[in-house]
Amino acid sequence: MPPPFFAYRPAGQVLGGGATPARELNLTMGERTTTGWAYDDASGRWLRFTDGTPHVLDGGARLSFANIVIQFCRYQTTGVIDSSGSDSPEAVVLGDGEAWVLSGPALAKGRWAKPDAPAITRYVDGAGGPLLLQPGPTWVMLAPVGASTVVR
Repeated sequence: MPPPFFAYRPAGQVLGGGATPARELNLTMGERTTTGWAYDDASGRWLRFTDGTPHVLDGGARLSFANIVIQFCRYQTTGVIDSSGSDSPEAVVLGDGEAWVLSGPALAKGRWAKPDAPAITRYVDGAGGPLLLQPGPTWVMLAPVGASTVVR
């Protein structure tokens, strides 16, 4: 059996790792796109927005997750040009860097590390302990280092 991708906290336990209250996060993903997340008390999930517009699935359901992991990483050019004439960069996911976790109505900041391709990315808090997620669906964003962020 493969090792788990994430470490989870017991039901009812709040996000640790020095977490602070958070209800909304907006992050600029390059020159053209802002991604937003808003915590929804009714569902206990984070709802996704793209450029201020709710992200909905076929049938109208909102795209939502129990946890959002934001992995800040360097991007490199690929030489591939997309249909708009822009370079299509790729995230460098080997190495380490800053990571943020939204889980429940809270944000914890820590680090990510992936030493080589077969390794599973690990997410730890400022003290080096695992960032324990709420059981449920998790979205991992590969955000560019230095991305503009607003947390409320």
